[in-house]
Amino acid sequence: MGSDDSMTKGIEIAGTVLVLFVIGFFLDRWLGTAPIFMIVLTIIAMIVQFIKMYYVYSAQMETKERQRAAMPTAHQQEAAAT
Repeated sequence: MGSDDSMTKGIEIAGTVLVLFVIGFFLDRWLGTAPIFMIVLTIIAMIVQFIKMYYVYSAQMETKERQRAAMPTAHQQEAAAT
């Protein structure tokens, strides 16, 4: 997980929010409504992206915890060596 991965995630979040913002803008223009769709779709995009980030982060941390639990500690390594 490097800076490229972080950059990709940032672009994905910004891009998703921007796309739904534009869709909401054009829906509002087409239907002649106030900026209701623009605001609602933007908020939905932000909420969905944060939920996705939470689940991806949780899965990554769970994997790392399993990997650490499987590694022997220094004390266990000393006991096995003697």
